[in-house]
Amino acid sequence: MDGSSMLKNQSFESSKVIAVTCISSIYANNFVVMGSLVGEKDGIIRSVSDTPPTHYQVIIQSFSLLSENAEKYESAEFEAGGYKWKLVLHPNGNKSKNVEDHISLYLAMADATSLPPGWEVSAVFRLFLLDQNQDNYLIVQDSQRKQRQFRRLTPEWGFDQFIPITVFIDSSNGYLVDDTYLASLTPPPKIYADYSLVLSNELWTSASYKENHWFSASSRGSGSANFIPLRFCLEPAYKYLVKDCLFFRAAVTIRGIASTL
Repeated sequence: MDGSSMLKNQSFESSKVIAVTCISSIYANNFVVMGSLVGEKDGIIRSVSDTPPTHYQVIIQSFSLLSENAEKYESAEFEAGGYKWKLVLHPNGNKSKNVEDHISLYLAMADATSLPPGWEVSAVFRLFLLDQNQDNYLIVQDSQRKQRQFRRLTPEWGFDQFIPITVFIDSSNGYLVDDTYLASLTPPPKIYADYSLVLSNELWTSASYKENHWFSASSRGSGSANFIPLRFCLEPAYKYLVKDCLFFRAAVTIRGIASTL
């Protein structure tokens, strides 16, 4: 059976921007049901929240057929931060990494080969799994909230051991009900920051540039194309160049973090 016939893909986007808040609503009964699943282990945090994801979801029907007939499934493409992405699912674990007894789930760039050589996209993301019994979500994310660098040679990041298969297929846990489940994603956030760039010299005077900017996956950099004339940097009288070195300083103040609904 064609895997695409068992899947429904939905994308949620609008121009509304909200502040990201911390996830705090942990359901006590889920600690009993899932045992040690909720918490931090091996660099991964699993928590539970009734706050739904904001950007993209994949509904998989007839999961048993998918697991019997496919080692990997890739979702339809969706857009976040100005780039094309997809979810990559290994229903029986990622065999290329010798994963057993767990479902593997990853976020992948859909057009990584189109990136110029040396270019990368940094993203922080979370993956969600709906508990259909409790109407809340298992959230899986890196414990350090690290930015992951998506490149041509490393186009996907995620979790080799997203969830144990035994936990997932137990209908009492609510993840797989009537052979159907739903996986979701929150997009990389946008960060609003004030920053200043300073070129120092030995005379305690300096060239400086101040600005504010919304940083995101599609707008990772900001600055001045005409920060200082090159001849000033090279002129000995200004003492910017010392022992063939220039000394730059940067100060950054984060004013807000937001995600798009």
